[in-house]
Amino acid sequence: QSIKSISQPVFTPQRVEGKREEVVKIAADLVARMKQRNQPVDLIEDFARPYVGQVVMLFFGIPVEKMEALFEVADLLPLGVPTEHLDTDHEAIISTMFAAYDKILADVYKHPAPEGSLLFTLQAAIKDGKIGFDQTRHTINSALEGSLGTTLSFVRGMLHFFACHPTHWKALKKEPEHIPDAVEEFLRFLSPASNFLWGRATNDVTVAGCPMKRDDRVEFDIHAANRDPEVFEQPDEFVIGREKRQHLALGHGPHFCLGAALARMAAQVAIEELMKGLGELDLAYAVHPPERETHWGQIPELIIRNENHSHEA
Repeated sequence: QSIKSISQPVFTPQRVEGKREEVVKIAADLVARMKQRNQPVDLIEDFARPYVGQVVMLFFGIPVEKMEALFEVADLLPLGVPTEHLDTDHEAIISTMFAAYDKILADVYKHPAPEGSLLFTLQAAIKDGKIGFDQTRHTINSALEGSLGTTLSFVRGMLHFFACHPTHWKALKKEPEHIPDAVEEFLRFLSPASNFLWGRATNDVTVAGCPMKRDDRVEFDIHAANRDPEVFEQPDEFVIGREKRQHLALGHGPHFCLGAALARMAAQVAIEELMKGLGELDLAYAVHPPERETHWGQIPELIIRNENHSHEA
């Protein structure tokens, strides 16, 4: 039985939806803490980062006390690789990350994980003789590498976009039933996983006229695929409720993202709770779109004034 088939039940739409209330509480608590401070706050450091971290810890079955240490490791992986630095040694970086994850989680593996979590499911599979401990560690490490950075990049990208296009924020605030449609369009428009997908050519090959040698580094530009004018009308525009939604932001076929339902739900809840708690995004200073479309969310901070926010729609 494959590791993916063992892990998949944790992330089915039904199981993910069953934890929505817990995710809502995480988001609502963070918003409440920001409001209590009654002073400028950073939506990246005070909301996005702890929100994503706590949600991932919840589903993985890892104590939240480990969150910041795990984030520090996840931060080692660069957000995309410019063409002039395609020689970046991702394999070495990930090897370092996995060793660090092992060290941070060594004591966690010694105790039973919360029921229903990814680690609980893997521990049960070990007891049943389906997998070994090394497979469990590798699965957790791979899942952390594929979730912390990507999900945070996605939430940051949404907030950055809203800061630059407040009309979309106001429209969704008036009609929150369209938030799921907005999240789906954000997945296509931002393509957050594009910053993390890469591999090596296994043989000498020529693709679309481009020759590749065995072991050449290959970056999978899902962002470009999701802006393909032959597939999407107005591909560079953010269009909520567009008819064609066959984007590749969450992969496809055997490579479809294991945490797709979680990514969608977490993004929806983030928007909903921020809108309920903050009302308008009262920016402390002007925020501008990135020079490159692949750089949404790559801003050091997003400061809001955090004073006299309305709860009303």
